[in-house]
Amino acid sequence: MRKTVMLVLISTLVTAAPDVYAQATPTDVAMAKDFFEQGMEAMRAKDYAKACPLLADSDHLDPLPSTKGNLAVCYEHLGRIASAWKLFEAVAAAYQDQGDEKLANFAQEHANDLRPRLPRIKIVLPPGSAASGLKIERDGETVEEMYLGKEVPVDPGAHTIKASAVGKKTWETSESVAERAVIVVTIPVLEDLPKSDQTPSLPSDKVIQPQAPNWGLRGTAIGLGVVGLAGVVIGSITGASAMAKWDPDIVKNQCIDTKTNKCDDDAIALSQEVGTLSSTSTATLIGGGVSLAAAGVFWYLSRPAPQKPASTGVIVLPSVAPGHLSALVHVQF
Repeated sequence: MRKTVMLVLISTLVTAAPDVYAQATPTDVAMAKDFFEQGMEAMRAKDYAKACPLLADSDHLDPLPSTKGNLAVCYEHLGRIASAWKLFEAVAAAYQDQGDEKLANFAQEHANDLRPRLPRIKIVLPPGSAASGLKIERDGETVEEMYLGKEVPVDPGAHTIKASAVGKKTWETSESVAERAVIVVTIPVLEDLPKSDQTPSLPSDKVIQPQAPNWGLRGTAIGLGVVGLAGVVIGSITGASAMAKWDPDIVKNQCIDTKTNKCDDDAIALSQEVGTLSSTSTATLIGGGVSLAAAGVFWYLSRPAPQKPASTGVIVLPSVAPGHLSALVHVQF
């Protein structure tokens, strides 16, 4: 009889009871009222499985003591006596704050009647079983440290207790508890995860080590540089020697007809010597220049680089023709 009276009494106050909770938006209030009416209709039809979620949604949108009271009655009909007890305690406190002693006492008496029937679970964490980052959950909700070692009221039925920590295997158990029963769940020392399953810790600052140069290419560059420099020096000396030996007056004085190249032996010998020196100078200067250019390319390629080029290469193509020497240097990146 008490359940029926409580239901009727609280339902009559759904519009009269002032809201002592956070103010809801007009849309929330309208939706909460609609959910409440649907829930009450289901309650009158004794369809508590349908009524409880509707009343819970109404309370979430626009929390009122009257809604909580009816939801508590609904939970009690479903056998969720711990959930009902908590709500009756909240309703009693709300009406007490409003100065309504009659409703406050009525809700408190109902909570007191439920209290001896409550099942309880006590989660124990023995010394030495605590691990870094240990997290304990009951039915998917975190169990705060303040509740450890205490008998906490729960609804009758099965409950899942889980413990997890970084680098540890997750431990889990399921316990079924009846009305008035007290079950103690002891959290064991969690086993270490295999090293392959542990998440590696990442350094806070990534240090990038500088790359060493390519000493093979750098050595080639140095060798080509030495050869190129020697070629330029030899070419310059040979060219200067050719210029020093050449005398235009010899051709004028010792050749009968410059147009027909009729010269005496001395003039011919001098001309051939100067020509040889000039050709040698030209060849060594070009060769030295090509070597120096190639040395620069190899030196560039030997530098440390953060990323390896997709494709690099150097192609030197010499070109020889009568009287001159040249080269084509092709660099691909």
